[in-house]
Amino acid sequence: LKYGSTFRRFDGNAQIHYHFVCLRCGQVCDVNMPVLTGLDQQVEDIIGGKVEKHRLEFYGTCAQCLRE
Repeated sequence: LKYGSTFRRFDGNAQIHYHFVCLRCGQVCDVNMPVLTGLDQQVEDIIGGKVEKHRLEFYGTCAQCLRE
């Protein structure tokens, strides 16, 4: 996974899935929810092209940082 130009992270989960990135501690975790495949078709309809895949990430504060 590329997060900016200065660092990368290895993702051990080969399945298509989303991520949550904590803006305080930098933790990246998998989000256990279905991938929204309908988004691909919506974009194709708008651009008139073909979407091969998409990447969606959520950013905020993780539960551990909120407790601190």
